[in-house]
Amino acid sequence: MSFRARPKYRQITISGDPSQRLHRDGLSDIVAALPFGDGGTRSIFLDVNHRQTKLLAEFSNCVRKLTERISIAEATAAHAPLVTFDKKIAMADEAIKRIAALPQSASVAVICPDRDSASTWHDLMKDGLDGNFRNPVLSERSRLVDRFKTHFTTPLDAKGLEFDAVVIPDISEFSEDDPIQVNGLYVAVSRPRYALLMGCASKNSGIGIVHCLLQAEHFRVHPL
Repeated sequence: MSFRARPKYRQITISGDPSQRLHRDGLSDIVAALPFGDGGTRSIFLDVNHRQTKLLAEFSNCVRKLTERISIAEATAAHAPLVTFDKKIAMADEAIKRIAALPQSASVAVICPDRDSASTWHDLMKDGLDGNFRNPVLSERSRLVDRFKTHFTTPLDAKGLEFDAVVIPDISEFSEDDPIQVNGLYVAVSRPRYALLMGCASKNSGIGIVHCLLQAEHFRVHPL
């Protein structure tokens, strides 16, 4: 593209967030991938999040630092609530209670790292959500715009969309050893506009991503 354009107009504009790269063969180094020719590159970073409430945006930024493999210890402690549980059914019941208390018009997504996990949590919560008229559905991207449903989905499908409230039933299911899954967690925590409920299996609270966020005081634990 840059070589075919006349020099006066030889410019390529690329927008995106490397921390939201969810494909393993996705582009990670723009400069190396495109022959810009003479003139170099200029980058503009937009780092103010106007989509989320202030506290949600601060926590999202803490998780974003994990995607960049830099220290999160220097970031202001977010003290985000984290529900810990011994059995998945306990977290499922807590999520059902919180979702049932939302206005009927609120858009809700339950985001898990993959389809298998989303299906597991859907099965655990289906009856309780049905009983509260919250219409649980396993949703691919094309269905996520449907109103008056509780969508069970993945970061890949939810990317680029927004919801009033999001539930991440077990953040320890996102592996810190897999950069794509770390990016997926960042995508998940940055989807809600107003409310985010996060859970974690108690046995996993001392390892991985959860441990990093706890050590930096970005979580305050609420055991069930």
